[in-house]
Amino acid sequence: MAPSALERHPRKPSAPARSLRPGAPTPHGGLDRLRWEEVVTHGKKPSPRGYHTANLIDNVMVLVGGSDGQQCFSDIWCLNLDSLLWSLVKVGENHRRLSHTATQVGSYLFIFGGHDGANYMQDLLLFNLVSLQYEPRQIAGKPPSIRGYHAACLADSRVFIFGGFNGIEVFDDVHVLDLAGAAYLPQVTSFHIDVE
Repeated sequence: MAPSALERHPRKPSAPARSLRPGAPTPHGGLDRLRWEEVVTHGKKPSPRGYHTANLIDNVMVLVGGSDGQQCFSDIWCLNLDSLLWSLVKVGENHRRLSHTATQVGSYLFIFGGHDGANYMQDLLLFNLVSLQYEPRQIAGKPPSIRGYHAACLADSRVFIFGGFNGIEVFDDVHVLDLAGAAYLPQVTSFHIDVE
């Protein structure tokens, strides 16, 4: 009989317990010291909400849309993580969104789908992080069907969309937007969000 995986790779004895004093190395690389804390921010703040997105862009957290359970929001807020000061972005056009995704691609947020308070959406909005405005862009190919509550990520110059829900059906499909092949990949890779 062949040896089991445990017999072939016996477990190494665990390291002796280390000091738990602050700053001392720990056997879990510091993970045993993780803790939440509330941060006090300044300025006018976004109203309470869920179903929004938050992206970390350098030292700025960009918050898009969401809902308070009564209304769907179109606002975009930036929190400077150095000064902890909130800023409301003044956009030229409004796009109400909840349960959407916002994926950073260079100097843009690619905001896909979600719900506008009345209907599920399948559009792709490009929000320019330098001008802090939406930009119209023609997108080729057949987009994913209307949906919210999906997941999106950027990998290898492609935006992947997985799953979601359209109010009736739950999806397990995957859609890909090839940025490099379609020349959608923004050329600006080094920039600063000026919100103060």
